[in-house]
Order: sequence, then structure tokens, then C-alpha cells
Amino acid sequence: MLHKRLFLTAIILCSTIATVDAQTDSVQNRKRENSLQNGKWALQFQITNSFSLTSFQGAVLSGKKQISDNAAVRLGVGLGVIVNSGMTETKPQNNDSVKSLGENNTGNQNINIGLQYLLYPSPEAEINFFFGGGVVAGYSRFNTSTKSTQISGAAQYELDQKTEGSGWNVGATGVVGAEWFATKSISFLAEYGILLNYFSQDETSTATSTDAPIPTSSSGTRKTRDFTFTPLQVKFGLSLYF
Repeated sequence: MLHKRLFLTAIILCSTIATVDAQTDSVQNRKRENSLQNGKWALQFQITNSFSLTSFQGAVLSGKKQISDNAAVRLGVGLGVIVNSGMTETKPQNNDSVKSLGENNTGNQNINIGLQYLLYPSPEAEINFFFGGGVVAGYSRFNTSTKSTQISGAAQYELDQKTEGSGWNVGATGVVGAEWFATKSISFLAEYGILLNYFSQDETSTATSTDAPIPTSSSGTRKTRDFTFTPLQVKFGLSLYF
């Protein structure tokens, strides 16, 4: 009887161990599906503090293509156009008899492009770490004009000021981050980066006054050359693969 009990106990113990081992192997063999596959595309968006979606990398469009399971190329393009105009009027106050009228116009256009190469050492992992680097370049131009007229009794004079210029920048970036796939086509990522950037800008200003009795005019130029090394803040993003 004792031998039968020992035999049954051994059978139950072996069956339990076999079941646990089978479940462990099943969990280990079941990997989370992702889209880190050659030929896949993704659109990327940044998640802000208010949980809204904005452009990633400061770009209007940020897209990524997997050129292999372990590597991807990411491109960001940014465009900006600003045009403002307005009128101002200052009426005499207290003992001041001078009345001022003004017209202001402002324009700004810019384009920025960023290209990065990303490496994924373990594309089949639960959390996919990545790192990489790339280049950035941009061009901008701007202009402002202010025309004001001051009236004091029968006398008046005009002041016309204009500023225009353009600038460009070129630099290199480095990034490191991690990406987790909620589904095969949707992932969340966090990344940190650095920017090494060179900036050049030329600006010209002119001013013309009809102040009686002697009209005056002046002009000047300013050149700016700047080299910066900037740590970039941690960004959280959302990727949609297709």
C-alpha cells in the first residue's frame, strides 16, 4: 500500500512539474507582436503635458520607415508662415498735444528638415530600445515695417522703419529612447536627445524721418553667428504603423 501511495504521489508531482514547465515555455514563446519589420512605415506624434497630440521633432510631418528589422530612417519636415498687420493710434493725454498714428506689418517664413538613422538592437524584445543620430538644416527670412505719424497742432512728421533679413542653420543630433507596442500597429515611445547647431543670420535696418526742418535717414546691418550645444528635453510620442 505504501509503495502504491508513493507511486501515485510521484506521478502527480511529475505531472505538476510538466504542466508548469509547459506553461512557462508557452509564456516564453509568446512574444508581443510589433511592426519593427522591413518595409513598415509610421507616422509619429508628440504627446504634450495636456495629453494632446502635436508634431514630433518640431515638425509639421514626422515619418519613419523600417529599412530592416533592426534599423529605420526618420524624416521630419517643418514649415512656418506668419503674417501680421495692424494699426495703432495714441491720443493726446493731459498736457500732451501730440497725437500718434502707426501702421505695423510683420512677415516670417521658415522651413526645417531633420533626418535621422535609428538602430534597434533587439527588435523582438518586450520593450524596444533604440539609439541613433542624424542631421538638421533650416532656412528662414523675415521682415518688419513700422510707419508712424505724429501730429502736434499744425505740424506733423513721419517715421518709417524697416527691418529685413534671413538666416540658416545646420547641425547634428543624437537620440536614445525606448518604444513599447500596445498593439502591433500602435506604439508609445520616449526619447532624449542632444543638438549641436550652427546658426547664421544677416539683418538690415533702415529708418527715415521727415521731422522738420531737416529730414534724416539712417541704416545699419547686423550679422549673427552662433554655435550651440543643447540637451533636448525628454519627449513622449505615439507612433501609428502601416
